[in-house]
Amino acid sequence: MLSGRERCVWVRAGSGVETLSGLGPATWNEPAVVRNALREMLSVLPVTHVQLDLAQLLGRTDPPSTWSSLLVRSGDWAGLLGETAAATADAVRGIADWGIGLPSPSVVAQTLGDASERGILKAGLQLASFLQGFREANVHFVAVELTAAAVPDKVVAPIFRNAEMYGWRRAAVVDAVDQSVGGAEIRLVQGGAYTEVYESWQRGELVGGGLDAAFWAGEALPEPAPPRALLFGEIPVGADAAAIVAAGRRLTLWRG
Repeated sequence: MLSGRERCVWVRAGSGVETLSGLGPATWNEPAVVRNALREMLSVLPVTHVQLDLAQLLGRTDPPSTWSSLLVRSGDWAGLLGETAAATADAVRGIADWGIGLPSPSVVAQTLGDASERGILKAGLQLASFLQGFREANVHFVAVELTAAAVPDKVVAPIFRNAEMYGWRRAAVVDAVDQSVGGAEIRLVQGGAYTEVYESWQRGELVGGGLDAAFWAGEALPEPAPPRALLFGEIPVGADAAAIVAAGRRLTLWRG
């Protein structure tokens, strides 16, 4: 990643999968549908890194599932997570790397009823333990959401230690380019404008951004494209299939 003249495109793809499947949040109840929607997405978007956020999967039921049930894989979660991972790996094989987007430990702690420092530390350990179930799932990276609420490095340290042990890349989704996170190799700036991350690319830093709201609304990326870049963004909720196809054309032209 970011070696030589490589231009990477890292996308949080959950909303796009829901759109292209035509099923909305119920998509996550059908791993085969997830696979087909991902294949369709990758046929039009030149993505190198596909991030699936666990938070997206909670919406598969009405009312939404809880973090407590997902993290312990209660009910049908165990089978569903395994099948979804296998379907995802099958869809992206030979095209892109895929990985898991974890929620902020502070969010998990709040939903579990203990937002104290001890509760947040416990949530970090639960998330680290949860990753063990994906060791054989052909995962390539894990990204931890660290926007908004501040989370001490010691909370995410167990998550990144496990990821490193499994041979996965370690990313943190942050609010700003200059936000550092101990243990993270890669910083992904949520909503980060192209101009904010361009200088980081020039310095060879693994900082992602550039695919902000303006891009998904139809704005072209600045040209010429630098030889090394890590574009990052999230397909917006509500973006229709035509918008995703149009974004794919702009990305393909930009990457050259």
